[in-house]
Amino acid sequence: MLHGVLLIALFSCAAFYIGSAEIFKELSLSPMIIGIVLGMLYANSLRNHLPETWVPGIQFCSKKLLRLGIILYGFRLTFQDVVAVGVPGIVIDCIIVAVTILGGVMVGKWLKMDSDIALLTSIGSGICGAAAVLGAEATIKTQPYKTAVAVATVVIFGTISMFLYPIGYRAGIIDLTPDQMGIFSGATLHEVAHAVGAGNAMGDEIANVAIITKITMPGPVFFKQKRNGLLGEEFYCLKFRSMKVNADADKLQATKDDPRKTKWGNIMRKTNIDELPQFINVLMGSMSVVGPRPHMVKHTEEYSALIDKYMVRHWVKPGITGWAQVQGARGETKELWQMEDRIKKDIWYIEHWSIWLDIKII
Repeated sequence: MLHGVLLIALFSCAAFYIGSAEIFKELSLSPMIIGIVLGMLYANSLRNHLPETWVPGIQFCSKKLLRLGIILYGFRLTFQDVVAVGVPGIVIDCIIVAVTILGGVMVGKWLKMDSDIALLTSIGSGICGAAAVLGAEATIKTQPYKTAVAVATVVIFGTISMFLYPIGYRAGIIDLTPDQMGIFSGATLHEVAHAVGAGNAMGDEIANVAIITKITMPGPVFFKQKRNGLLGEEFYCLKFRSMKVNADADKLQATKDDPRKTKWGNIMRKTNIDELPQFINVLMGSMSVVGPRPHMVKHTEEYSALIDKYMVRHWVKPGITGWAQVQGARGETKELWQMEDRIKKDIWYIEHWSIWLDIKII
């Protein structure tokens, strides 16, 4: 194990030594970027020729020490730094993620790409790189080679962007303030390492904002929940995670002052930003833009036994928004009459459907 650790230490020292050269400083190439390049050279040359006894040390550095380094980097950030990024940074981040995913899927269709590869690549590009691709793979249940193609694409373009962002910023091509550039870098560079590398090359202020944007919401970015759709068929409804991971996610509705909400959960839910990933459900065919809101499986089982004609709402695809929601029937249902009122509005929508009604609701 020690040999592997010493090899990575040698790479690190080499990255700092090379990065201290004036030519690399002028090119805005930080030691982090140089270290990533050296790692790529290692992966494509030395890796298959090293003794097996070195592998545990290398894996220890790439997993344990890398995570520790990111945590220690976070200690450099003050509470004032985090507050300075604030709500606008989170909102912009969510918008960039949504536009990247939806845009990628649409471009993939236009180019007649495989739908799974287009979706996985879009998710990896919009969220957190390879980790997001692997997380989405379980939901999409695609073939392994498609996942490999998506991961490779995301990593390659993330690495290229890590070089181009500092060059574009220094040359004035990307005309943004340091805070704006930090938010942009943190939101669009896929991996935390890419965000750190590019941020450091553009200055501490940008680096701090980029890392805050990238890591202020740890844990899975997506929240998926089984719900009932057309004809009662179960599907995974996607949302941006607005609550801490908990065992009651598939049993209890969210409440106004729910302690499970994350720091930004209230803002996301009030602005409905958390619902944006459901456009992926629309593209996958399990939802429509307008229709009765899908309920969690447990609620369907309970209310179908208590409310007459409850299952009529499943004669059409569920929607991201619906007639009941724009009429104020949304949020927590503490009493049975509240759910009954919602179901009446859903049935009214089905009976009076027209394209003009959908446009009115939107």
